[in-house]
Amino acid sequence: MSMTYTDLKNNVEEVTENTFTDAQHKLFTQLAEETLLNAVQIPALRKTDTTSTLTSGTATLTLPSDYLYTYSLAIKSDTNVVTYLVVKDNSFLLEAYPDQDTRGTPKYYAQYEEDKLVVVPTPSSSFSLIHTYGHYPTSLVDSASTTWISENMSSALLNGALVEAARFMKAEPDVVAMYKEQLTNSITLYKQFGDGKLRSDVYRGGQPKVQVN
Repeated sequence: MSMTYTDLKNNVEEVTENTFTDAQHKLFTQLAEETLLNAVQIPALRKTDTTSTLTSGTATLTLPSDYLYTYSLAIKSDTNVVTYLVVKDNSFLLEAYPDQDTRGTPKYYAQYEEDKLVVVPTPSSSFSLIHTYGHYPTSLVDSASTTWISENMSSALLNGALVEAARFMKAEPDVVAMYKEQLTNSITLYKQFGDGKLRSDVYRGGQPKVQVN
């Protein structure tokens, strides 16, 4: 069942038999979305940057402002040959290439700082990149219609918003517990999809994956 923001607000008020301000609905919705986005890696989290490049002699890559984490990093040659770099801890990079003056075609990358990745060996020339990374998609609060979550995870979104609304109302513990249980059940269901079925053919490791029967 797909839901717009208006649908979600109406459903929350109908279930809780209470009314809330626009600011309160916004808070409930965004907190619920944050819970879901950190619990299940859905397709809407993915974004691909093909405009960034590695500069000759510079081992670091400045990350986009909406960056959360990297799914994959690849370099593309002038003949359109794509080669994926292998993610490692920064300590491995320093152990494998202690001489930072070593130049060549990058093979490995790691998170270097909050807003930077580092590659080794240091690029010997400029390389085009294909960087697929996680970001927070547009919230339903800011959407003119629907979002991936409100279309594909509507029950989890509603349950998450109800948890936040119940907390705000200081509802009885058994009511809060009921909403939390429903949210947990919804997340479990969607993890089978997001971290299960959508990960069944992932080539590289490092991504959350659950067994799907």
